[in-house]
Amino acid sequence: MSKAGLVTAIAPGSANVTATDGGQTATAAITVNPPPRALTFLAITPSGGTITTGNTLQLKATGTYNDSTTSDLTSTATWNSSDAGVATVSSKGLVSAVAAGSATITATSGSVSGNVTVKVTAPPPPPTGSVNITTYHFDNKRTGLNNNETILTPANVNTGTFGKLFSLTVDGYVYAQPLYMSGVTINGMAHNVVFISTEKDQVYAFDADNYNNNSPLWHTSLLQSGESPVSGGNPSPYHGSTSTPVIDANTGTMYVVSQQTNGSSSFRLNAIDITTGNIIKTATISAQVSPAQNSDSVNGVLRLPQGALQRASLLLDNGRIYFGFSADDSGWLLAYDEATLAQKGVFATGPNNDGNGTYKGDGGIWMGGSGPIGDGAGNVYITTGNGPYNTATQAYGDSILHFDASLDLKDWFTPQDYMFMQCQDQDLSGGGALMLPNGNIVAGGKSGKIFQVDSGNLGQGPHTGDTGAITSLFPGDNAGLYSYPATCSSYDTTNPPNDQPYPNGTWNGTKTPYQLFATGAYYNNSVYIGMTPGPVVQLAIDNSGKLLLTSNATKERVATSSYGTTPVISANNNANAVLWFLDHGTPLQSGTATNAVLRAYDPNNLGKELYDSSMSSSDAAGFGVKFTVPIVANGKVYIATGNDANLATNSKGEIDVYGLK
Repeated sequence: MSKAGLVTAIAPGSANVTATDGGQTATAAITVNPPPRALTFLAITPSGGTITTGNTLQLKATGTYNDSTTSDLTSTATWNSSDAGVATVSSKGLVSAVAAGSATITATSGSVSGNVTVKVTAPPPPPTGSVNITTYHFDNKRTGLNNNETILTPANVNTGTFGKLFSLTVDGYVYAQPLYMSGVTINGMAHNVVFISTEKDQVYAFDADNYNNNSPLWHTSLLQSGESPVSGGNPSPYHGSTSTPVIDANTGTMYVVSQQTNGSSSFRLNAIDITTGNIIKTATISAQVSPAQNSDSVNGVLRLPQGALQRASLLLDNGRIYFGFSADDSGWLLAYDEATLAQKGVFATGPNNDGNGTYKGDGGIWMGGSGPIGDGAGNVYITTGNGPYNTATQAYGDSILHFDASLDLKDWFTPQDYMFMQCQDQDLSGGGALMLPNGNIVAGGKSGKIFQVDSGNLGQGPHTGDTGAITSLFPGDNAGLYSYPATCSSYDTTNPPNDQPYPNGTWNGTKTPYQLFATGAYYNNSVYIGMTPGPVVQLAIDNSGKLLLTSNATKERVATSSYGTTPVISANNNANAVLWFLDHGTPLQSGTATNAVLRAYDPNNLGKELYDSSMSSSDAAGFGVKFTVPIVANGKVYIATGNDANLATNSKGEIDVYGLK
């Protein structure tokens, strides 16, 4: 206070002011209030950045006040761009890149403003190439061979020159194989595109060559109003889009099967425009057969249960879409017209018999995540799982089946020890099948046994010694994993099949210390197959066209819990080949999840590993997801993994992308 009585407020609080004159004193109480809270500074983060055209960048506005407090003003500030021809900004601070150049983005609150400069660049042209991976295991014959890879070779796939480039995060775990299209025009620009579908019924298209702040080119939900993905069961925590979709490259349409619930579960076939993500049309999936007599039939009619599992990948062949179901009291194979999505065929593998085991399996069609084979001439081939075999009642458990385009059964092959296989849960459909260039089909499952059959004459059966097959063999026999004779009774205590008895009896067969949850890959007159647990091995094809065991095997062996060691091969016109596979470690739902490992080999010398993603911490992949398969295109490798191991409602999937550094 001055001598003249002028009081100056210094800080909030209370004080007494006293004046004295001639022995007289007076006191006054003074209260100092804080000044009104006022915004003094506004900061925008990130403080500038570079994005490519067609992508977005989320900005945040943070205000600082005269009392040193801060507040998030992103949603209340007024946003502006200095050049909307370069970049626009939404009322919530989301910047959208329009064209190459620079723009100043300003946020204003009251009289206070802050700004940043955003640079927009044109994305580099995609690597040249015409590789399209439109279906599971690269083609309709499920060969797993990309013979047009001009960039990756055994010479440059090593830790010095090859590694993880970036990762993408999606909503929900990814059990489906990624798909890939070269040179797709989206938003007026050409992109190589990787397509992802998730267990939360979400579908994404990402630029396959650029990270772009994890921004998809488009993102579509398959869920309609009031729907959610199905929770619980297997896969967990959700199962929505489990199977690998299929793309028609000629029409630019992707077909995806989704499972959803609005109180009751249902399946739907969705047709999606790959350039926009728009859903073109849908069809509710239902099916029935009659006459039927199993315990699930009603008045002689058996209907596809909406709680079944649709794991088998989709096949598109000659204008028809095919896919299978398992985990219910009959396997199902359905056919739909591509253009109209009208149903064109239904086959049930056990309409008149009750299956056994926890899932009452009766010829389920799941093929270890693979899908039906199409030969391009209207013939379709599948494998079936555990269940009865009786042609008189249309029961075709543990068999290879041949259909025409309308799903009329034309031929089949059933192993001689099918009863032992059923008793021991040696599900033939635990693995996939591929068609060789000569038309032979190679298939195997949980029994560990490979069957080679003639697609033009499957051999029917069962015949003693499996004489209907061209050959059968155990791929582990030359890798120290020997098969051995065994018996199984209906109450086998050493390996009870799903803890439930099978029909009374004792059956002879063969057991192995491994199983096949894989589809073989074909390259240069050989088939490569992975065992669980065990290595990937080479099976050569002799001059007569018959498969033979070889000693060429990987030293690295996957663990018992690592389901689905399906190899793929990249090569350039049968040269510079690299064999790739995913070691899932302990995958999600199989215990404490571990990181998946991408492994690479020269197929001519599997004993020498070229690369694996555990060699460098910066190359570490996400958590393993059983049955998932890598794809290779235009110099990059794409794998589906888990971003977390929570198995929770907010679970995220991850796509890890590898290439030359």
